[in-house]
Amino acid sequence: MRAAVRAHVSAANARRAPVLGEREVLIREARAYLDMALGYLAPEPARLDAIGGLSGTGKSRAARELAPLLGPEPGARILRTDVIRKRLGGVDIHERLGPHGYAPAMTERTYGRLFQLSERALAAGQAVVADAGFAGPDQRDAIASVARNAGVLFRELWLEASPDVMVRRVGERRRNASDATADVVERQLSYDLGEIEWDRVDSSGSRQDTMARSRRRLVSDGFRAPPRRAWRPLIYASLRP
Repeated sequence: MRAAVRAHVSAANARRAPVLGEREVLIREARAYLDMALGYLAPEPARLDAIGGLSGTGKSRAARELAPLLGPEPGARILRTDVIRKRLGGVDIHERLGPHGYAPAMTERTYGRLFQLSERALAAGQAVVADAGFAGPDQRDAIASVARNAGVLFRELWLEASPDVMVRRVGERRRNASDATADVVERQLSYDLGEIEWDRVDSSGSRQDTMARSRRRLVSDGFRAPPRRAWRPLIYASLRP
């Protein structure tokens, strides 16, 4: 409703605009708002995107930046195992868990909760971005099964970076839900990850480069942002006081 009203206002302002260039901008804005309004009436289907990788590869940042572009408005729900683990442990997300919080039983419980929450969100028509290590083949198979059982599109990204970059990134974290340290990264690097069949993205470079690579993977898998999304910067700018 609000998008339709904004389309009407922009069109009315365009009729009164004295300068041709300003009028054209307002006409494009009106059309963008109208596309947005119509898009809300025909939302995109739910989908499940999984972003995996070892600590320090940039999974959570990628999840935050990709989620608004996926699925029905306002974007995908992010389910992060670091946060789920803290909630199951009964602590604040910025409070460190002791060794018990990373015992195999707790990890299994954490992933079980991730799968459960993903199933619920997908059943409600939401899109989901599952942000987790997915270091085990069984974990990767399980999240794929969630999408398959829900009958939704499933896409996966595996982020990887050079060890020195991973260590530096975890060392620079402040007030982060992850408890990973340089020692944890060193330990993870010795894991037997099995065969990684997910779409691999080198995240050693800049955030912008990683995002460009990640988005290209989604585009190559058939993802197309609806027209209204291309106008989001303009829409948000026009809504500022």
